[in-house]
Amino acid sequence: MEKELTTISREKEAHIKTMSNSNLFPQVESAEREQFSEEVLCEIAFSDGHMHIENMPSRKWRVPEEKKTAAYLKRQNIVEAGVIFEKEVSVTSLLEAIEEEEVSCNILPFYFIHNPYVIDREKFNGMYERGYIKGIKLHPVYDKYEISYDNLEEVLRLSGEYSSLPILVHLDDRKDTMHLTAPEKLDAFIEEMLERNIVVPIILGHSGAYAHPRLVSYREGTNPPVESYWKYFNEETSPNYSRLYLIRHALQLALEYPFIYLDTSSCVNKIKAKIIAEAVNAYPELSEKILLGTDYPVLGQYRESGEGQLSFNPGNTVKTQLRSLWQQGLEERHLLKIASNRLNTINRE
Repeated sequence: MEKELTTISREKEAHIKTMSNSNLFPQVESAEREQFSEEVLCEIAFSDGHMHIENMPSRKWRVPEEKKTAAYLKRQNIVEAGVIFEKEVSVTSLLEAIEEEEVSCNILPFYFIHNPYVIDREKFNGMYERGYIKGIKLHPVYDKYEISYDNLEEVLRLSGEYSSLPILVHLDDRKDTMHLTAPEKLDAFIEEMLERNIVVPIILGHSGAYAHPRLVSYREGTNPPVESYWKYFNEETSPNYSRLYLIRHALQLALEYPFIYLDTSSCVNKIKAKIIAEAVNAYPELSEKILLGTDYPVLGQYRESGEGQLSFNPGNTVKTQLRSLWQQGLEERHLLKIASNRLNTINRE
């Protein structure tokens, strides 16, 4: 590879060797950079490509009612939303809410497939024909399976049969479950897609590692617990990979393969934003492969006013992520390109 942020290999040992030699902590910007013009951000219409509109059992976060989601779309000037669903009524209810609230937003539903081995083709086809499926969502950790070609072949073929629907895949950075989406497994999966000539758009969720938004150290050697969170790995025991490496590996895949994309959810963390900003500044073509996403409403909070009214604060928005990327040195032209990227213009050839 001419452009190397990490390595691409089916062998775990190759990744461990690369990580051991280049597990570099980025120099995070602590001083405030001259603010990017808020007027420019106000004029931009955005895409949020990673939104949940249904609750997930066992997850603490809760999806607000449809009118609050519609209000979020309007307030943040979201004109395209990739929404994750299982029940058709969830999409219908959101569409009704945005019409009632007069919100101009193109809703692109991503159907959540929990069992990649057994798919109800008749149900899928019916929803597709009614316009309710524009993409597919997979969560190997939630549904307890490893990323592999054998496990996902049926989903890949399904995507190909329906005009190469983009597939959004959750990538994990938790020490007990990151092995399910580990770099060597992801590399083997992608290489076998190419070998079998079944190539469809893949969006790598969270740009490789979600990353806690508040765990930041501005330079190596100043905050050992935070640095351990980002840098620690162990070849023999969990975690096998550092979060620094997981993000750089996802960026490498997007750089290497034209059908691989990333979603930002969430890059409010300054370290994660710095890694992405450095990579994009070095390789500007990456700006075309990064899609804004929030994982809405995962970082959201409900607040009760004195009048007993329950409001919803999303906490993490596309604008806060763009500001974070800007503060960590992302060049203006790249920031504007990322802000203008859309799910519906992903290359499906």
